[in-house]
Amino acid sequence: MTSQVAVANHSGVAVASDTVTTSYVEGGTKTIGNSHKIWEIGKDHKILVMLSGAVTQNGVTLRLLVSEWAATLEAPLENLEDYVDSFIHWMSLESSIHSPESELHRATTLLNDHYYEVKKRAQERWNLIPLEEEQYTSRAAVLTEIAQEGLGYLQGLSLNESVENDHAFKELLTSTEDGLNPQELIEYIFEGLGLDPVNTQILLDSAALVLTRAQHFPGSSTLAFVGYGTKNYFPSNFRLFVRGFYGGKFIYEKGNQYSIHPEGGSGITAFAQDEAIFGFVRGIRWEIVNFINRRFAAKFNEVVDSPEGEDLGQEIADELHEELLDFCRRRFTNPLLDSIEGLDLGHLANLAESLVGMEATSAFGGDGPATVGGLIEVATIDRQKGVSWVKAL
Repeated sequence: MTSQVAVANHSGVAVASDTVTTSYVEGGTKTIGNSHKIWEIGKDHKILVMLSGAVTQNGVTLRLLVSEWAATLEAPLENLEDYVDSFIHWMSLESSIHSPESELHRATTLLNDHYYEVKKRAQERWNLIPLEEEQYTSRAAVLTEIAQEGLGYLQGLSLNESVENDHAFKELLTSTEDGLNPQELIEYIFEGLGLDPVNTQILLDSAALVLTRAQHFPGSSTLAFVGYGTKNYFPSNFRLFVRGFYGGKFIYEKGNQYSIHPEGGSGITAFAQDEAIFGFVRGIRWEIVNFINRRFAAKFNEVVDSPEGEDLGQEIADELHEELLDFCRRRFTNPLLDSIEGLDLGHLANLAESLVGMEATSAFGGDGPATVGGLIEVATIDRQKGVSWVKAL
């Protein structure tokens, strides 16, 4: 995991990132310290690119991909979004930088991720059925139910931006030349779980949607473009969610632009791991809010009789939830943002570093391995001077 933040006002923007990289390998995780996650793309460009998530796509490091793209830029671009679009265009055309085998591996990995999740849920649901009721159902029926739920979920997702429809990927899955064979995957993964023609067809129908629909997968990367184009008076940031190369396409999803503007003089954008950061900004963490919401609703319903079909405890808890968030905005968030409006770049940098440090400390003190930490890199960008490093490896 990673923690990164951009703190901006009319003076410019400060960015900070931890430098720990965690890789998931067979048998556990490996953590590598002192890894650059903030990248310049050239001295004339007033932007920085920040990486979170997987450090490679199709076996090629994102650092190399970004560097090779940046080398093609002849001059600074007018808008920050132009940089994002330029990178997407270059990635979509530069097919020689990765191998066809890597596309097959990436597509197979995504199909495996979906099918093993269906398998896990089917096994869990079967195990919940009491022994005396097993005679009234079957593993095939349970698998069909879960597979259909998975298909319905995929059908409800939007297409990835680089994909026009499912047709080309259906052809990819029915071709034997590239070695991608979902039928073989299904037979291997679901052996002994009640596989029959009905649920097999549902799982086959899901395959193209797994590859075309916008959703987060293990191995995805996020690139945050932060700074100014030549025509931008105020700093902004864009996220680009990189899914990889497969089916002959660069698969990605563009996030929304977050920008400082005349009426909004400050902003904090966190990338990747951010619960402690926004817990501080809000004055309360989501896990606490959700716990209070659940417990209040349950306790209220225990002592108060509700009309049949109504959940008065949850209705009141939801109202309190909104009032609490409004209180937090007025008491903590808005005063903090108002204060940030008047900070110079040096103080923005100190705040950005402190926020990432807070996330690292929270990760260290929480359950499981600490996946945020190491030296914190810090840089600033302003419209006149461009990129300046405050702390770097």
